Amino acid sequence: MTIEIAQNKIQITNLSLIEATGPDSADFLHAQFTGDCKSLAENQMMLTSWCSPKGRVLYLIRIVKNKSKLLLLVPTDQKNDLLKRLTMFIFRSKVKFIDCSESHSIIVYHGESSLDSTYPNDTIRTKFTDDQYWVITPKHSQKAIWDSLGMETATPEYIKIHDVLYGIPSLPEELSDQFLPQEINLENLNGLSFEKGCYPGQEIIARVKYRGKVKRSLKRYSIKKSKPIEVGSKLIDDEQKSVGTVIDSIKVSPDHQQVLAVVNIDCNEVRIAHEPASNLTAIATKKL
Repeated sequence: MTIEIAQNKIQITNLSLIEATGPDSADFLHAQFTGDCKSLAENQMMLTSWCSPKGRVLYLIRIVKNKSKLLLLVPTDQKNDLLKRLTMFIFRSKVKFIDCSESHSIIVYHGESSLDSTYPNDTIRTKFTDDQYWVITPKHSQKAIWDSLGMETATPEYIKIHDVLYGIPSLPEELSDQFLPQEINLENLNGLSFEKGCYPGQEIIARVKYRGKVKRSLKRYSIKKSKPIEVGSKLIDDEQKSVGTVIDSIKVSPDHQQVLAVVNIDCNEVRIAHEPASNLTAIATKKL
């Protein structure tokens, strides 16, 4: 079953907007996150991560550069913990975090739109993939922008369709601190840089790349199944050995699903642990 990206618009309600401001904001985040925060172009979006000292991803964060500020889009249910942890590392850095969730709205749309040339000056528009655009706007401009998008309205669940197609991971709390960033495709998504200086977990992440071998990777699968596959479901091989974990799943038809899973690289036959008769078929992800 193939996935088609339809034209639509979505009001995002599960992400919070945090503004990082101050003369040291770019340097500070550059030293904390796996991505190259200093190389971001104006209004460019990057999906990057913050890792534990063990090199495992604790949080996934979208960053957008806007003039002298960096805007962080983080899952609302992880916002408070993320800000608390980040604040612990500020020390003498001149950086301040401001929660702008109440004053701004986030819109995602898929496909081209007349908004390309007419969005207001106080609105940020960024292209994340060939199919997906993000708009960050003050609340007072939200209705006008929303109405100007001549598209059907979709639910936030549709973003999963896009993300599974492109191999873009999400990381709920129960999967925190389990995967290296290169195991969830961040290197291919430009959210992991090996050309920058130190950050939490950097030594282990670099050692795996240069001295060892990445043993797991993010893969996309198709399966004929009607019952939803839960995030965190374990995968096994034909010898009943544990080989992977589901991190996202979507229905593409009443009896077909697609999943993203972190799976051992050398594993070919993959099944759901509690349903060993259900075979998953590997399919390629779309390139950015």
